[in-house]
This record gives sequence, structure tokens and C-alpha cells, in this order.
Amino acid sequence: EDILLRKPLMQQRLEDLVGEFPYHTAVYTHSADLHEVELLLKAFPDVAFHVLAHSHFGFNLVKLEQYPNLILYPSFDPLTSRKVLEKIDFYLDINPFDEVDHITETIHQLGLPIFSFEGTNHDQTGKNQVFKNDQVDQMVEAVRDYIDTIER
Repeated sequence: EDILLRKPLMQQRLEDLVGEFPYHTAVYTHSADLHEVELLLKAFPDVAFHVLAHSHFGFNLVKLEQYPNLILYPSFDPLTSRKVLEKIDFYLDINPFDEVDHITETIHQLGLPIFSFEGTNHDQTGKNQVFKNDQVDQMVEAVRDYIDTIER
């Protein structure tokens, strides 16, 4: 019974979010330790951060749910993934461990920009905008510049 209830609520919630946030980004991860995610959440209150994992989330991420722009998708399914990817404006490659589902390749195929840090970059093609691990401010500036070009 629980499972039947959970899916429609999640789908409904995803739809409701469109009105709340003008911009969307995603992070696919196996880890709760996303590089500088809290600073990025604070820097972009107008961006919904959709964080997807094939498992449950660790405490480091769950405690960040205090930020209304963080939406966690534990044990996500392909439909959820597709719905999120249809919404996002850019991708944050800030997961320091193994890449999930060849996501950077998928994002490049969608023609969306990817912002990452040297320690989290999973792209070998040179298409990602890569910043030094301590250059959060520069990444924020680059993302903001990009957001300013999006037509709504």
C-alpha cells in the first residue's frame, strides 16, 4: 500500500516544483559527499537541485533537506530520471566518486552545459566547465552567467 501511495505523490511533487523554481539542475551520485553542495544550494535559491541515487542517502545529504531547493530521489527509477532530465537547465558534476549511469555523456547528448570541479570531473572530452576544487565562487559566477542567458 505504501509503495502505491509513494509514486503518485513523488510525480505530483515533481510537477508542483515547476512553478516554485525557475531553474533546475541535477546531480547523480553514489555518495552523500557532494563537493561544496551546501554553498551551491545557498548561492542558488532559485535553482531546484534534483539529487538522484540508486540507493538511500547518507546523513550529509539528508540534513541539507533544510534547504527548500534540494530534492532527493533515493532509489530512483528510469521514469523519475527521465522526468528530471526533461526539466534541468544544466548539470552539476560534483559527485567525487564513480559516475552514475554514464550521466555526463547523456547530458552532453542533451546539449546542456556541465559544471564540475577537478576532483569531481567525470568527463574526458573536455566539454565540462571544470573549476579547481576551491573555486566555488568562480563556478557560482559561471553558472549565474549561464542562467542569465536562458530564455524563459
